[in-house]
Amino acid sequence: MPLATAEASAASDLANADANITAIEACPKFATLSSDVARARADAATASVKLEEARRDATAHDLNSIKRWINTIDARAKAAAEARTRLEMEIARLEGIVESEGGKGLADREAAAREQAEAARAALQRVTEEADTLKLLRQTLDQAREETSAKFVGPVAGRAKRYIERLLPGCDLSFSEDLALGAVIRGGISEGCADLSRGTQE
Repeated sequence: MPLATAEASAASDLANADANITAIEACPKFATLSSDVARARADAATASVKLEEARRDATAHDLNSIKRWINTIDARAKAAAEARTRLEMEIARLEGIVESEGGKGLADREAAAREQAEAARAALQRVTEEADTLKLLRQTLDQAREETSAKFVGPVAGRAKRYIERLLPGCDLSFSEDLALGAVIRGGISEGCADLSRGTQE
């Protein structure tokens, strides 16, 4: 009797399995399933390579170092401008002495001061151009990082939204650049991940 019961149960399971297989094979997508899976795997591999390249590009330049360079260059530019102002005042003073005393060897000092002032102007121009270049580089890197984040984080957030709607209806997710959960948005209010309960985070 136990064996007969087990046989009947196994026969029922076999019939259900055969029915499921028949239903799956009858699905229109079943014919292209293998090619779809292969194409999806190829797309995933390509996306993984692009993501790695984007991460490498995003970390190629240290933004903190660029900011320090910009601050240093700004300080140098300010010092150069102050030096130019002092030299121009010295030139004016020497010119006044030359006019009042008729030269007396001050012409050479005036010429040297003029050369120093010209060198200061050139240095200021060079430092200003360097600062502008670094600022443009920082802006470009910020823009590239934002575009990379939108390109890779957007699809992840969109796909996760389908599942979070089942658990927390009416909620939306916000991810960081490294695809970590940043916040949950409920009723238009953003709640940081660290402020959520452990159960909600899970």
